[in-house]
Amino acid sequence: MYANSLKIMDRRFRAHTLNEIVPDMVDAHIEERLAPKKCPSCKKVYEDGRAQCPKCKVDTVNAVTNATVNREIASIKRLCSWATEQRPKLLETNLIEHYDLLPEPKARIRWLTEEEMERLLSECHLPYLKMGVTIALETGLREHGCFTLKWRGEIDDTGIHKEVKAGKLVHVPITKTLRAALDDYKKSSRVLSQYVISHPKNPSLPCPFPAKPWASALRRAKIEDFRFHDLRHTFATHFLLRGGKIENLQHILGHSDIKQTMKYAHIVDEYKKRDMEKFEEGRKK
Repeated sequence: MYANSLKIMDRRFRAHTLNEIVPDMVDAHIEERLAPKKCPSCKKVYEDGRAQCPKCKVDTVNAVTNATVNREIASIKRLCSWATEQRPKLLETNLIEHYDLLPEPKARIRWLTEEEMERLLSECHLPYLKMGVTIALETGLREHGCFTLKWRGEIDDTGIHKEVKAGKLVHVPITKTLRAALDDYKKSSRVLSQYVISHPKNPSLPCPFPAKPWASALRRAKIEDFRFHDLRHTFATHFLLRGGKIENLQHILGHSDIKQTMKYAHIVDEYKKRDMEKFEEGRKK
């Protein structure tokens, strides 16, 4: 759980012993992590460190949320607690034991309806963008996973095998829709590359996220307040709406704790509740 967070904190505190880590140093870490961010499309700088440019609807560069910073703080707090309990010679007193975590807003989950998905795909005029969106909608992979997917070693007859967040390997069976899209894309591709979606100018590299074409497709499709990551939420929600099991969704998404996956079950429950209310209203008529 703390592997990636500890790597980041190691870079921050590598020159210090555990005895030297004090609240002021954690304050400095937070300030740096939540520094102003820049939109990769319009280049506008946001002093509040927001994760998305409201104008272009794309994620800002190196945007970090309070939740991410909290995991980093929790990792170093846990390490210090472990040291005081198990290695008191290394650390007698944990000076950051009572350090307060940052406030976190309620998890934001935005997902598309069937009609919105069709509209978005029809407005992805660039083949490589449409391929990336299709992969996300059919697998739930994150942006990085979609645009770094390789033909060899990561795609076979049984499905997609991809190393994701925290080095975890996930296996996602390939749907007929995705298989057909991959086959068509490979046939129409004019370059040979190990990557499904390669760099337009250098096939030996993966394709960077096409921020401007993505923003344009959203605008044409009349879809607002939507990030590429929300395609993952869309996949998960429709997986459950179509009868998929929550345990299987957990493994497909690579969640270490099913509590992470349960947020989608709550969405589905609310959606079904609304349908039942419509059913009841129809009875009254």
